[in-house]
Amino acid sequence: MPKGLSATAAMKQLSSEWNALPEDKKAPFEAKKDLLKTEYEKAMKIWNAKMVKEGKVEQVNVLQEKLSALKNPDKVDPLTKPKKSPSALLLFKEECKKVPACANLKGAEKTKWISSKWEKMSELKRGPYELRAAEAKAEHEKALKRWSRKMERMGHEE
Repeated sequence: MPKGLSATAAMKQLSSEWNALPEDKKAPFEAKKDLLKTEYEKAMKIWNAKMVKEGKVEQVNVLQEKLSALKNPDKVDPLTKPKKSPSALLLFKEECKKVPACANLKGAEKTKWISSKWEKMSELKRGPYELRAAEAKAEHEKALKRWSRKMERMGHEE
């Protein structure tokens, strides 16, 4: 950053210098940016596939929501009651939406397809969904207790 300038002034100066550069001078930087973006997208695709394979999609979503709440505290109402935890069927439904055969279906067709897959599924194959649902339910109960105690301290009723 140029010395003696505020961050805003420095950014304005750098921006005007960048805009004044001819396209041939910008090209190597643009190429590097495109390469890094492609590498990032590839790495994220691999990581997302790994999370799906390991059954950690819901956990990642919860963590992303928490991170978003930390980054944007104004958007989170502290009096909001915790959301109900998803059932095993709902977790299965979320994974099914990513399956190409299901993604192309609409409305009732999609619901029928998912329901038929769930009904045909053995207890053994339902196990991971049931386990994740139980974990989510336990976490929800903890959050609900914390919320209830908070409401009591504040003098609110449910």
